[in-house]
This record gives sequence, structure tokens and C-alpha cells, in this order.
Amino acid sequence: AIAVWVLSRSIMNRFMGDDDDDNFKKQLRNECLDQNLVEQLIQEEDRASAALMEVSLVLDDIPVDEKRRVEIDKSLVILGDTLMACDRIFASPVPLVYTRHTARFLSMWVLLVPFAIHDEFQRVLNTGLPVIPTAAILALFLFGIEELAVQLEEPFSILPLERYCDEIKKSTTGMIEWSTKSRRIKSD
Repeated sequence: AIAVWVLSRSIMNRFMGDDDDDNFKKQLRNECLDQNLVEQLIQEEDRASAALMEVSLVLDDIPVDEKRRVEIDKSLVILGDTLMACDRIFASPVPLVYTRHTARFLSMWVLLVPFAIHDEFQRVLNTGLPVIPTAAILALFLFGIEELAVQLEEPFSILPLERYCDEIKKSTTGMIEWSTKSRRIKSD
């Protein structure tokens, strides 16, 4: 169970960057019994891949029939592929110049749109006053969309990764406790 949590925590550490390093090391040292493994993992350049390999090695020690082992191995391969896909997203963010250009273009457009629609409002409504709230609402929505786009450029910075890791730890610990209780009940 701890190997699965270490994997999730290592993935989180990869995407949180240097800001998370001290907390990552502290949590690993507090949670893991095998301090040699912890120190080895901390020294690894690619901690997430090393943790994935450790999960695979731990699973090799579990007595499981061949069919289930093959399915577990397939899941680990899918997890590794997904990790690589996340790496590509993380390593290739939208260049800052694109973000700035979009913000400048949007600002200019929102600034000039009232001049473009004023005459139409004047013709239809006989007053140009509704241009002000119309332009404000339009700006609110467009800048909101632009802000969403900025956040989607780096999804790992806004995701609650620590909560996900805690849930994984809680879930795997619960499964092991249930398995232990179930075996005791069956043996009695």
C-alpha cells in the first residue's frame, strides 16, 4: 500500500517542482519503514519512474494468479504511458509570448468594441447608454475565458494533487485492512 502512495506522491513531486522537495522528503521519511529505499528514491533523478518500478517489484512479491498478474502489469504499463503523457504536457507549456499576445489583443478588442457597436445601439434603441453595460459584460466573459485558458496551460498547478495523494493512501490502506480482516474471518 505504501508503494502505491509513494508512487502518487512522487508523481506529485515531479509536477510541483522544487517548491515541494522538502515536504516530499519529509513525508517519505515519516511514512516509509524502509529508509534505505527512501534515500535511494530521493537521490533518483526520475523519482516517479523509480517509484513505478518499485510498485512493480512489490507486486512481484504478492501471491497472485497469472491472469491477475498480467492485468496488473497491463495497468502499470498504462500508468507509465499516462505519466509520460503528463510529462509532455508539463514540459511543453504554451510559450509566454502567446499568452501575452492573446491578452493584449483581447484588451485592445474590448477597448475598441464600444466604438464599433455604439452607432448600432443608437440606431436601434435611440440611445448609446446600453453600450457601457454590454461592453462590460462582454469583457467579463472574454477575460474569464482567457483566464481559464491561462490556467489550462499548466493544469498541474491548479489541481489538488496533495488531496489526491491523501485519498490514494487512505484507499490503499483501507483495502489492506479489509483484506487482513477478511482473511482472519475466513480462517476462523
